[in-house]
Amino acid sequence: MAIQCTYYQEGNIIDYENTGSSALSAGDPVPMTDAFGVAVYGIDAGATGPVVINGVFIVTADSTVSYAAGDKLYWDSTNKLFTTSATSTTYAGYAAKAKDTGTTVGYLKLNY
Repeated sequence: MAIQCTYYQEGNIIDYENTGSSALSAGDPVPMTDAFGVAVYGIDAGATGPVVINGVFIVTADSTVSYAAGDKLYWDSTNKLFTTSATSTTYAGYAAKAKDTGTTVGYLKLNY
C-alpha cells in the first residue's frame, strides 16, 4: 500500500479551534501545545478560525529587560506581554531584533 499525501494548505496560517471559554480578537496571542500563533480574525469560543504560525510580529514587550536578536521570548499571559523569563510563561519564539531596557515594543519571530 502506497503512502498518499494530499496538499491541504500552505501552512503559514492554520485552522485553529478555540476550545477556550473566551473569544479571541484579531492580533491576540494564541499559545498552543508546541507552537505559538497570532489570531488573524476574531474567533468565538468553540469556533474555528485562522491563526498565523509563521512570521515576525511587533509585540508588547517587557520594558524591564533588554535582549539580543535570537534570544528566546515567552508570552506572559498574566501581564499580557512578551519577556525573556521562562518562569510561568509560554515559549513563543525568538527576538527578531535586539531590544533595550525601557522599550515597550519588541519584534517576535514565531517559533514555527
